[in-house]
Amino acid sequence: MLAIKGNILIIEDEVLVAVNYKDCLEAQGYTCQLAHKIQDALHFIKNNDYSLVFCDHDLPDGKGLDLIEKICEIKPDLKFIYMTAATPTVLKKAAGTAQVSHVLTKPVSEKTILETLNEMKIVPKKYINRFIGPKERQMILEIHKDGRNEKNNG
Repeated sequence: MLAIKGNILIIEDEVLVAVNYKDCLEAQGYTCQLAHKIQDALHFIKNNDYSLVFCDHDLPDGKGLDLIEKICEIKPDLKFIYMTAATPTVLKKAAGTAQVSHVLTKPVSEKTILETLNEMKIVPKKYINRFIGPKERQMILEIHKDGRNEKNNG
């Protein structure tokens, strides 16, 4: 299966940080899914297709680099952005991992994230999903119109 353009998995154990990344990306038209543990991330990877994975270094059940190795056994062509506030040794090791396209030092700004995605040519979907689509909008208008007609005739 091909990755869906703009479909991103964010693996981050700090919920507020993960939600912040998700909100930032979704505001630009990307579709995001969050995983806070290795087990959840592996489940999502097996059952979905992603353009890219944002991966934190320190996770509650292991290290991000070990997770990347496991993910690459399942989806060898998947690319990663590695995010860490870890030591220079960890940064160097992450940068030397073939599937890691970029290593970003935390805290990461919205501008840096968007510039990195642009550099990697990971583009959002063509449109942002609306709460309702054109068919639903038309049905609502017709129901509303019918309700007014009954009220005027009654």
